[in-house]
Amino acid sequence: MFIATGKLWFVLVLFVITLLSGFGFLASFEPTENAMVFRTGYALVSGASTARALFLLIRMRKQ
Repeated sequence: MFIATGKLWFVLVLFVITLLSGFGFLASFEPTENAMVFRTGYALVSGASTARALFLLIRMRKQ
């Protein structure tokens, strides 16, 4: 039970990171220099944290 609760908290943290990265991605469309670097970085972080959270949720459901 404790392990599942710890994983659930980690999933919630990953979803918060996803939301913050999504906000950063949208904010990177303001006119700045090197905006493509920020867009790429935010998109990669958001995608990786979403994928990991979904992977953990699927593994928790199978157990």
